[in-house]
Amino acid sequence: MELTFQPGDTVKTLWFKTSLHPGDNYRVAAVFDSLILPRLQNEDGKHGIHIHDSKAGRVPFDAAMVSPVLTVWRLFNLEVATMDNLTGYNNKVQAYIYDFDGGNNLASRATRLYVDNAFAQDTINSFYTHLRGLEEHFPNAIDNPPSADLNSSPPANGRFENGFFTLGMTGSIEGEIRNNGINFLNVKALQQSGPVSLPLLKIDLMLIPVPGDTILGLVQEIQKTANGTFTFTVALINRTLQGVTTSAIFTAAAGQPMPIVSINPAANTITTAGLSLTALLRDDDRDASHNILPYNLSQDYAGFISVLDTFKSVYLQPVILPVNKNIHYFPTISTPNFVNRVWRQLEYKDIEAGINSTGVWYAATCFVWQSGKWDRDQDPDSENTSNLGLTLQNDSASNTIMLAGGDISVLPFETFFEVMGGLTNPNAQAAISFIHEIGHQFGLDHIPERELMHEDLRYNNRGFIPLHKSIIRSRKRSPGK
Repeated sequence: MELTFQPGDTVKTLWFKTSLHPGDNYRVAAVFDSLILPRLQNEDGKHGIHIHDSKAGRVPFDAAMVSPVLTVWRLFNLEVATMDNLTGYNNKVQAYIYDFDGGNNLASRATRLYVDNAFAQDTINSFYTHLRGLEEHFPNAIDNPPSADLNSSPPANGRFENGFFTLGMTGSIEGEIRNNGINFLNVKALQQSGPVSLPLLKIDLMLIPVPGDTILGLVQEIQKTANGTFTFTVALINRTLQGVTTSAIFTAAAGQPMPIVSINPAANTITTAGLSLTALLRDDDRDASHNILPYNLSQDYAGFISVLDTFKSVYLQPVILPVNKNIHYFPTISTPNFVNRVWRQLEYKDIEAGINSTGVWYAATCFVWQSGKWDRDQDPDSENTSNLGLTLQNDSASNTIMLAGGDISVLPFETFFEVMGGLTNPNAQAAISFIHEIGHQFGLDHIPERELMHEDLRYNNRGFIPLHKSIIRSRKRSPGK
């Protein structure tokens, strides 16, 4: 490029076209003799950052004829979304209690509850005749059976080990589950001794003697009789059982109607031919009161923002995009289909193509509830320790060639809390998993070296190996593209 200076000219502005590969370096040299220009050269292996004159040697800086090194940086826009906190029934399983054992046939002292017609509140409307069916509605591989329970061989404590249950659809006080079989829950008795009543788990009842007449009240006790019937001791609100006949519709704890065999107004009892009580079950996960979601990135106690400086080693400048809404809560991120449920709710994915056209790269992450191969808790002992992060990848990862990589990564907070006690355990920091999973979005595979892409977070640090730096720097498009 040739410049002409007229008398009085002091500044000339030129535009030079560079690559968009992060880390590419450029220097500009100027000469007054056009015959010298062909002698200037640079070979990285020989000359490093210096402009070399093949006859006179290196062009000196102090001659003011060579620019400083100009390095290409790329903006790296990162959408960091978070799930809402769990609420209501969306981390619970609904089932119907149809029988109980223990405690001299008194419900308040029962140690085993029999359940059927279970279903997960958040995902399906089909009923399963036993608890294991809740997990079998997903395909199961040989190495990934449903959670082993007390009916398994060998037996184990089941999905609901150390879990909790409430009666009815609005109960707030929880009973404790010790373990479970295929169709039963072993529970801590509500009351070991003392007056027979249900002070810990209030059971609402509804009695409809005739259409349009509804009687409400509480169940104080249920006794199972020798002939298989169930006698409810009740306390009605501003009413008595006088005049109520066996044709009345009777429900308790939002269960199915139970056929009435007999009514004793003097004893305040109703005897039914069967039992149906709604129970909401949950495993030993944290609940809404722990507030592990949504994550407040502006406070960022786990250090997710600070670790993004790792990408500066490959000449990427991370920029956190402002997120205006949370992702809807659902309990388990287990397969690409579930990750896609998060992806579809992201704010910036639809303008990614425009971002790419301006030389800015884009990646997306989301803080979610828990991970697992299928829709379950990974009990009895703990969550699946190998699933502390998950990336939706468009093709296989590689450590030798550049691949498209992935569109979105998720970090399961409940899994971190159960396995590691929180997000900041030095043996497995959620922040390190955060940038590790973004590495998978760049198409990087696991490595044996104890660097960022090591599979085990215990042996993982923040550094990219040189080959991974080269793969990232050679990209032309955003991760996943």
